[in-house]
Amino acid sequence: FWLRPQCSGVAAAASFMWRGAALYHAAAKAACARPPSRVFTLGKARDISFLGRRKTSEAQEAAKLAAARTMEQKKATDAQRRGAVSIDTALVDGMFSVLFGVAFGAWYLGFFDGKPHPVEKLVKRLQDNDITVVVFELDHVMCGTDSQGGVPALEVDDYLRHVSQDFVEIAGVLARRGFMLAVVADGPAPPVPPAPPARRSWWGRSQQGPPTGSNSQPLQLLWGPTLAKTLMARRCPEALPSFKIFVGASTTEGLEGDIPDKSKQSSRDHHLQQISAFYNVRVHKMVLFTASENNVQAGKNQGTWTGVLVQDKKDGFRMEDSSALDQPKQFSFPALQEQALALFGGHR
Repeated sequence: FWLRPQCSGVAAAASFMWRGAALYHAAAKAACARPPSRVFTLGKARDISFLGRRKTSEAQEAAKLAAARTMEQKKATDAQRRGAVSIDTALVDGMFSVLFGVAFGAWYLGFFDGKPHPVEKLVKRLQDNDITVVVFELDHVMCGTDSQGGVPALEVDDYLRHVSQDFVEIAGVLARRGFMLAVVADGPAPPVPPAPPARRSWWGRSQQGPPTGSNSQPLQLLWGPTLAKTLMARRCPEALPSFKIFVGASTTEGLEGDIPDKSKQSSRDHHLQQISAFYNVRVHKMVLFTASENNVQAGKNQGTWTGVLVQDKKDGFRMEDSSALDQPKQFSFPALQEQALALFGGHR
């Protein structure tokens, strides 16, 4: 009898322990079946894991996968961009190389030289024809007006207004390039002014000349080499030292190269022979710029020196007149003889 209460106490304790174990087992199973609870500590979310285990949700896995795909796409885009840049750089380099080669070839062949200056064209023509002495006439070549009869000293300024500007330019260039220069300034001597009329003195005697105390003076005229030197000194003084010889005639015979007697040497050829002897240069290396067709024909008849005709007598010498030097020379036995003498060192 007295053992029954004790048995009932033991049974109650066992039942209590069994229920506790069941509750613990249910709690552990529930913790494994759902995600861990999240608590907020100092504003940051933290996971709470039970029994040391931690699992990520499907949303986090999806976010990580999207981030990885985005990174791969960015890498692929960067690689494609780098490849495109390298292709563009190679294309530009190739085009630049081709253009540079074409430009260099065009420069080498002279496509960029442009139209040569008339002065350079004239100098090249002289060099191509082996010309070393250049001779200019005064009337209608160096100056566009005539000086026959002389120019009064008081009218020199008016005379110099007609000087050819092309002559002034080419004279300086030829002097700097080392060409030997000369001038033919021929023409008749100016007429002697008539004597003043005789006058009667107080004593009935006739006297010549101006009255006593008068300021009248004889008229001073410039002509020939003197006028040519005055022109050079006033218009192109830097080239004047290169014009070392001025020749001219003092009579009206053969002034423009006319040949009144075929057996006689022309006046112009005589002038060029003088210049040739002065410079010690063969006449076939000389050229004469003249305003007379007779002088050009005289040069052809002699067959040794070259005559170039000035086309416009009013303007005088022009650069374009030298284009006559481009024409082929006709065969001439005197020219052949002159070249043979020059080759063997003989004298004409």
